[in-house]
Amino acid sequence: MIYWLIILLIIFNAPIFAFMAYVGLIKKHREKVFLDDIRMPIDIYPTTKNRDWVIIRDFEAFKKYINSNPIPFYISFDNDLGEFEDKTPKPEGVDVVKWIVFEKELDISNTDFKVHSANTARRDYIEGTMNNWKDELIKRYEENKNGN
Repeated sequence: MIYWLIILLIIFNAPIFAFMAYVGLIKKHREKVFLDDIRMPIDIYPTTKNRDWVIIRDFEAFKKYINSNPIPFYISFDNDLGEFEDKTPKPEGVDVVKWIVFEKELDISNTDFKVHSANTARRDYIEGTMNNWKDELIKRYEENKNGN
């Protein structure tokens, strides 16, 4: 009897784990992150489902998420992340990128991203900084691989 149970577990192991991951019983290793103070992912990506994303509303929540989870495989950035109660602006998407690149030096070499902000100057800054950092990480990898 135990022999058959072991065989069944071996045969059905992958589908069981896939089902458990689908229903949220097992945390996926890498997620898609949507950083925006108001909008939902479906507002930007109409063919997606909101439940397919980790929705983060501000810089502090983003830091907390990154510090306790693997680096996401995709980040969708807004820049303007709202105001505090006293009407002063909260840290923006550019502050998140500065934290990722200059403070934490996170390995985003396998992370794709999009900037869905309407603020074109900030969008250009975010895209440029993230792309430059990814290029730098690839360069470092190649140097280490070649023993330089």
